[in-house]
Amino acid sequence: DNIPELDETFMLKIVGVSSGRINEYGEATIVIITSDDPRGVFQFRAPNFISVREPKSTPSAVSMVVERTKGEFGSVLISYNLYRCSSDISSCANKSSLVLPTTDVDKFTEQVEFADAQTSAAIVVTVTPDDITE
Repeated sequence: DNIPELDETFMLKIVGVSSGRINEYGEATIVIITSDDPRGVFQFRAPNFISVREPKSTPSAVSMVVERTKGEFGSVLISYNLYRCSSDISSCANKSSLVLPTTDVDKFTEQVEFADAQTSAAIVVTVTPDDITE
């Protein structure tokens, strides 16, 4: 099947014999290991591209929704980083330009937590105005 599941443990026990005896190894444990991503598969909800102008005076919030599909077991902590790209989005492919503290955005590396059975969460980045020509 493709239903997300956590470990399942079973005890197999010899409970009787018609003759002879059961020794100390008359029990066995069978574990069906975790399968089919029980903690979930995470991705950004489409559209995963947002274009926003730098605000003139008041900070502006940009929200990206992260979805949890398949399994929903347990709490999961998602870590994320914000990378600076040139005008060509392909420049972000190497992920080498992690945004350092800047006046343009408020978060550059952070975490968001999914509670047990939670299927979506928002990552909010605040774009802040500055006087730097960019």
